[in-house]
Amino acid sequence: MLILLGILFLFVLIYSFRHPDFFYWLFLTFLFDPGGYLFAYFNKSQLSGFTYVDIFILLAFLPLLSNKVNVRDAFEDIEFRRIFYFLVFFAVYYIFIAGFIVPMHNLNYTLRYVIIREREAVFGFLLILPTYIFAKRNLKYFFYFIVITSVLTIVLFLLTTLGGMELIPIDLAERYKKTGIMRVGLYSYGFMELTITISLIVLYLKMRIKMKYLVFFAAIFTLLMLLLTLTKTYLLTQTLTIALTIFLIAIFFRISKKSIIIKFVLPLIILLGIVRITFPNYLDYGARGFSDIASLASGEKYSYGREEGRLRNLATHLDAIERYPVFGSGLKTTRHWNDQFRDYDVTDLPLTGHLMRFGFVGIAIYSIYYFFLIRIVFKLISFMRKNMFREFYEANKIELIFVIITLIYFIAKFLNFMNLYIELTTGGFAVAFYAGLMMAAAKRMENWLSDYRRMEREKQQQDEAPVTDEQIQSAGEI
Repeated sequence: MLILLGILFLFVLIYSFRHPDFFYWLFLTFLFDPGGYLFAYFNKSQLSGFTYVDIFILLAFLPLLSNKVNVRDAFEDIEFRRIFYFLVFFAVYYIFIAGFIVPMHNLNYTLRYVIIREREAVFGFLLILPTYIFAKRNLKYFFYFIVITSVLTIVLFLLTTLGGMELIPIDLAERYKKTGIMRVGLYSYGFMELTITISLIVLYLKMRIKMKYLVFFAAIFTLLMLLLTLTKTYLLTQTLTIALTIFLIAIFFRISKKSIIIKFVLPLIILLGIVRITFPNYLDYGARGFSDIASLASGEKYSYGREEGRLRNLATHLDAIERYPVFGSGLKTTRHWNDQFRDYDVTDLPLTGHLMRFGFVGIAIYSIYYFFLIRIVFKLISFMRKNMFREFYEANKIELIFVIITLIYFIAKFLNFMNLYIELTTGGFAVAFYAGLMMAAAKRMENWLSDYRRMEREKQQQDEAPVTDEQIQSAGEI
């Protein structure tokens, strides 16, 4: 077995050097686990204490060793360099201040639990480096992997749920206790949710791209699959995603919001029709889910008569914040503080939970990262509004798609402020990935615009240049 793994690794190593762009985006796609196979079948015990996230983050750095890749090029970008060095600084703060000094642990605890067990939260930011480099080089492979893996996952899901075949791991659980209402989902959707935004962009802009109809297919069935989860987070996130996509398209391309909404109605009717035919009860269940979102916002009981249990944690968090306001308590879970709420940890109420854990100083330092990202978002929105002419749009279709995707990701993240700082516990590689993708796609468009304007100036100078005697003589000879 070890020999086979060694041969496979050698094969991957050699070909990742020869085709670095292809293999980086392949490894990255597996990192986000389309279909949830890695989550379901490869746990820590099967991987000798490692996770599939560890493996694919490490593999994602292999293509950087290719002689075709210039790593130094990334650090010529001032924005990227500023963010990367800040994240290195915060990783040091995380380990020595938040992980060692504040909770008063010994060095062995810090090495074992902070550096090793919380490695995704501490070192996940490093993914910003290869993402920026390869997104700046080539985005087409990533686009193709998104569409292909999404379509394959949907087909396997339909064959499993409707055809009775066991082709993909299904996360099946009762949504509300003692109601018999089951939520049907996957352990991971990979990049499937991105097809929703891509389909809206392609639809409204009448964009001519490869695999256009596969994108539409993937988007419609992704919405269907997310509805079947009956999960408030998915319902709220996708509603916000669709609204932000419509808003950004309207302001970038000066399209009437009314016209965009009208075009959205037909796909929505098709989706609701598919749901009604295949899973007839889930439209009512989905409506119940949206009702529970409203109940959560108002503090009322859910439709099944229970309150949101996680909100009871707030008092515990505020108590810890009051006692240790400066550098925090260093506690990761509430049960260390109050046994009454042992079922919840800081990720259930991320904003107050991480303020409890890191204190005002730690949160203020990390917020500098958010400040950098917010500034890039505003600069990018301004850039897009000023430069959306036909030649620019036609030459940067893929870049445009990923800029809108990343803008939506960060706008939604900051609007959902109660979930800010959650990556300090769950792992920051997703935020780092979208940050690197956003900066690289924007840089590609800026470089194209710079070359375009330079060529326009040269053309204008040639048109305005005076005619010389030699040109007149050569014209006469012709």
